[in-house]
Amino acid sequence: MINSTKTLALMAALCLWALPASADDSAQQLDDIRGPWMTHEGGEIEFHPCSDNADKLCGTITALRPEDAPLNPKDVNNPDESLRDRPLLGLTMFEGLEADSDGKWSGGTLYDSKGGRTVKSKIRLNKDGTLKISGCVSFFCRSFDWTRVSPTMEGAAGE
Repeated sequence: MINSTKTLALMAALCLWALPASADDSAQQLDDIRGPWMTHEGGEIEFHPCSDNADKLCGTITALRPEDAPLNPKDVNNPDESLRDRPLLGLTMFEGLEADSDGKWSGGTLYDSKGGRTVKSKIRLNKDGTLKISGCVSFFCRSFDWTRVSPTMEGAAGE
């Protein structure tokens, strides 16, 4: 016969697990995009609190595409000639992203180093765990899905 005390404890634990998320859990969900993500082209961007406002997120290039890494590419398409010699590795691409709701960020900008322009950006955490990145100029938008870099992927990238 099953111990009734153990059964009650198990039932209580299951009921607590099924309760809606608390405010602390919601705040944790807003942090879900922090950390490194592999881009659609094979580079990596890491999302982190912005240095000038910790309530907003910024994104920095932390790894280049494998074919670009040995070349140490520069920001040659920047409209500001004085910035064209800065390396892309370490460059902040996303600035000022604000949490809208669970899994969505907007209000920030995305610097497109290929086109040398800054555009409006939106980010959405998809249900499958991928990240949808959208950059828009006026009504024209482009979107890409990125995948989270797992600890095992990070180790493999450094070898």
